[in-house]
Amino acid sequence: MTRPEVQLRRAALAIFEASIGSPATRMRAQPGGQTNLVFMLESDQGSFVLRMDQRVDKLYQYRKERWAIDHARRMHIPAPKVIEVGSTPNGVSFMLSRREPGRLATTLPDTAGVLRQLGQYARKLHESPLAMYGGHQEDVTAPWKTWPEFLEQEFKLDQRLMQLQALDLIDEATAANMADLVLQLGTGREPRLNHGDLRLKNVLVDSGGRINAIIDWENAVAAPAPEWELALALHDLSIDEKDAFLDGYGLEAADLVATRAALAALNMLHYAAFAARGAQAGNDQRIRHYRRRFARVYDFYSP
Repeated sequence: MTRPEVQLRRAALAIFEASIGSPATRMRAQPGGQTNLVFMLESDQGSFVLRMDQRVDKLYQYRKERWAIDHARRMHIPAPKVIEVGSTPNGVSFMLSRREPGRLATTLPDTAGVLRQLGQYARKLHESPLAMYGGHQEDVTAPWKTWPEFLEQEFKLDQRLMQLQALDLIDEATAANMADLVLQLGTGREPRLNHGDLRLKNVLVDSGGRINAIIDWENAVAAPAPEWELALALHDLSIDEKDAFLDGYGLEAADLVATRAALAALNMLHYAAFAARGAQAGNDQRIRHYRRRFARVYDFYSP
């Protein structure tokens, strides 16, 4: 174990004891990427997850995630309880949460029941209006954002459209139409909290398939609902799985048809950064994959 790893483990133990009030009896590292460190800790107070990150902007992200989780829990959405968010004197940001029991829903042989529940929770999450659009709302001194301001400042709509055009995935007319569709979504509507990645990989279930917790709220954002949520939650599901989610949400076919063009635009825009990175890395196969998707060659249900 390297010296920096030893120091981070010591920091994790110190953060945990200061937050919980008792020392950890067991700690083990989990996969977390190059900058995000994840530790599972046990103590006489229960099981916990500690995430640590050395990037300068991560404290803001953790605070945003805590705001989203706290809002969801107030609406009786099952989500992990956040114990503390903060940073160490040497600039390591952290978020400590209770570890929820269960296994990932992706391990289930039949996911239809889970997706119906997930659709129900999505609808409940979207019931309560929020003060403004965007990703972070607990700081009342922050400037309020309108939907166009969010699209410009946070979502970077113009940049995403240019990325897609630069790769010849869309033309100028399509880009203009996509911009209009997305801008119209927020016209005359109140922002609602969207999880932003409401998929099976972020759901923990018990042995009977009941949802114990919805995890990973780092992409949560106040946006038009259900369009923002559906564009992300549905795109990699089978037709039958899409039906299960939509049945749980209570959406009829006519509702989905009316917003289909906007959903397609949002889906393409969310892919823009991935496509640009693929092109930068010389991954021609990924670009061909997106080109086929955007050309709707996989739609076998519409004449």
